[in-house]
Amino acid sequence: MIIPGFIVNRIYKKGSLRREAGGYYSFAFKNTLAKGTASLAAANRISVRSSFGNVDLSAFPELFVDGAPVQKENAMLVIGGREIPHYREEEAHTGVGGAVSFAKGDDIITKIHGDLSDGRHEFRTVFQSEQFGEMVLNFSDYVGAASKPGWWKRIRAILSKLISPAKTAETKSAAPISATKLYILKDKRPNPDFGRLLAAFKRKEPDRVPLIELMVDEEVKVAFLGHPLTSMADEVEFHLAAGYDHVSLFVLNITPRNITVIDSHQTTYKAGLQERAWLVETEGVISSLNDFYAYEWPEVDDALFVNFEEIGRYLPPEMKVIGCVAAVFETVTQAMGLQPFCIGLYDNPDLIALLFEKAGNLVRQCVERMLQYDWVGAIWITDDLAYKSGPIISPAMLRKYCFPWYKKYADLVHAAGRPILLHSCGNIKPLFDDIIETGFDALHPLEANCVDIYEAKKLIGDRICLMGNLDMSYILTRAANEEIVADVKKHIRELAPGGGYCLGSSNSIANYVPMDKFLTMNRAGLEFGKYPIRL
Repeated sequence: MIIPGFIVNRIYKKGSLRREAGGYYSFAFKNTLAKGTASLAAANRISVRSSFGNVDLSAFPELFVDGAPVQKENAMLVIGGREIPHYREEEAHTGVGGAVSFAKGDDIITKIHGDLSDGRHEFRTVFQSEQFGEMVLNFSDYVGAASKPGWWKRIRAILSKLISPAKTAETKSAAPISATKLYILKDKRPNPDFGRLLAAFKRKEPDRVPLIELMVDEEVKVAFLGHPLTSMADEVEFHLAAGYDHVSLFVLNITPRNITVIDSHQTTYKAGLQERAWLVETEGVISSLNDFYAYEWPEVDDALFVNFEEIGRYLPPEMKVIGCVAAVFETVTQAMGLQPFCIGLYDNPDLIALLFEKAGNLVRQCVERMLQYDWVGAIWITDDLAYKSGPIISPAMLRKYCFPWYKKYADLVHAAGRPILLHSCGNIKPLFDDIIETGFDALHPLEANCVDIYEAKKLIGDRICLMGNLDMSYILTRAANEEIVADVKKHIRELAPGGGYCLGSSNSIANYVPMDKFLTMNRAGLEFGKYPIRL
């Protein structure tokens, strides 16, 4: 799986690429999470252990610089000040069992024998891990201070593409999607305006129905742009070009949890079955009070908000960030494992209460930090509370443990003069009144096949903005494009009049959503969503 650019950008130490004495160049990743150890478990296997999680690499990482592979014997790691020639497998057996400690805040440096020319260089690192399968990190950096462009030069380059004369777009219009990627609509450059989202959240009519997504998988973004995402400038470029008025940006999920990866599905972006991570529901990291007190809980510090700081350099003034954070229910259930959590509600209430208090305060601190940025225009609380059949636990339990925290977040966000949104998959109809009374301004995604959004519009559409709902199981994955357009028109015709609707999927744009179907949805929304609605 491709690690999302916003995560890579948080752990890669931008500006660390440099020439070293002795004919080397180097770059560094910064350990922003927790102290730990790295050791050789076997001659070709590296194990990393920390309180945040464990990773076992089943092969030495592969490194590509500007598309060319780096020979393993030409690279080494520097951890805790110690040089480790990790690619030399014929010598590695002498270090089996040895461990190197690293502290939070330490750099993990890669040194490569060779030289680089001044200018920008693209890096790709491929890890094979037992826990997460293949992990791909894409990042870029510059050699030579004079080569580093300022943020304004970068954004001008983006905007110059977007405001090219109409005849250029017309020339490209017959080409494949990849060649017309900067024009979501033929001959029309994007026209971002976060104000239309604010109007929709207030259940008013903007100039057109806004597009919104919680997430778009990295493979989709890369295919759309034609290059890896290696900075916040790339995130802005994608969202701007795809017709959005916002960038959804997550705080890194620092929940202690067990994850397994399986080959689960096919995509249009890579041959063969693709990996997807799944939570282990039967066993968590924290199962007792001793586990709770022994766990090294993360701090909500500057390292978690590097991307929020950086993206402000690239956002056009008409766009804003929607700051997203995984909230209390997901944090607690993932820490314990869903099955032990459900048992613990009755058998271990003291541990449950402690976990919700810890998770609630961590999320609150994240919300407070995101609100410090002027370019964060709204906060999105993400907490999956339901199955397709209904809430995962009783509404009474959710009112006891979750909704009081949601109320605190809503009060914080509203005091800062900004809206707060809720994402929850599944059938949350039994929670509609609780969600509205808590103070949420908008609800996402009203999952198709378990929530009738047209009924929801009649029940609660005058009290909360509705977002999303386009079916992922058929419409955005297998339907003909004509069917997608018809479904978009129906959503706009029945949900948009009077305001209070944002168009998007019934979850997120996953890597099994074909590019043409994603673009068809967005193009139809931009074309037919203009107010007054006359479909």
